[in-house]
Amino acid sequence: MRVWSKMALALAAGAWIVPASPCFSQDKTPAPAPKAEKPADDAKKPVDEKAEKAEARPKSPTVELRLVIGGLGSEGCDVEVKPGNAACRFKNQTRHVASDGKLTLVFRDVEVRSVDRNCTFAITMRESGQEPKTVHRGFRMVAPSADGPRSGAQSFTCFMSSPSKVAGLEREGRTIR
Repeated sequence: MRVWSKMALALAAGAWIVPASPCFSQDKTPAPAPKAEKPADDAKKPVDEKAEKAEARPKSPTVELRLVIGGLGSEGCDVEVKPGNAACRFKNQTRHVASDGKLTLVFRDVEVRSVDRNCTFAITMRESGQEPKTVHRGFRMVAPSADGPRSGAQSFTCFMSSPSKVAGLEREGRTIR
């Protein structure tokens, strides 16, 4: 056997002996039983203190999403906004956008569960006579300060083309990038 294979054999044997050594020890004393946990002190506190702690917890940030949709018809379209991935959580919103194509949505209590603080919105536009079109847009949230989330809403503007405009360009043979 070569030197390196002898050393590998010795290391493997040592790696097995060290964790197994407590099994072969002569000490037969039983392991101490785990102590019963004491009841929580929360039950003794008055309800007012619990309510104050709930209010003192920092609220999740608020995001203001401004949509600008170009090429809408006179009827406008319906827009549904929901989280685009599992790392971001907020309540879905569905609204009608007028023919001018401008809409502002406010999302309260946005919870971002990823380290990079990215929040992705899945925006689905439904225009009469057209296929629904879903667009994903990402937004990086501002890092919370030491005393909780920053006050005020973070704003994000999203510019999109309406499904009817995209369909018209496809008929002409043009590609949107």
